[in-house]
Amino acid sequence: MSARVRVLVVDDEEDMRLGLCDLVRGEGYDAEPAADGRTALERVRGEHFDLALVDLKMPGADGLSVLQEMRRAAPEMLVVIIT
Repeated sequence: MSARVRVLVVDDEEDMRLGLCDLVRGEGYDAEPAADGRTALERVRGEHFDLALVDLKMPGADGLSVLQEMRRAAPEMLVVIIT
């Protein structure tokens, strides 16, 4: 049996983050939330994710800077910027 697809959902707005996680889980995938770019990068460096959904506008590290760091840390992972 193959492993389930793991999706990291990164958004500083809690309602959006949790809503997207629910949506992803409803489609049969594993979804993990991250409230900011720093937390997301720590998780990507320590865990395997197949896909990251990353909010474009976040305080601190915006979505584009998070994308650049994720590409270095996990080049095989797909990243989708959302806004």
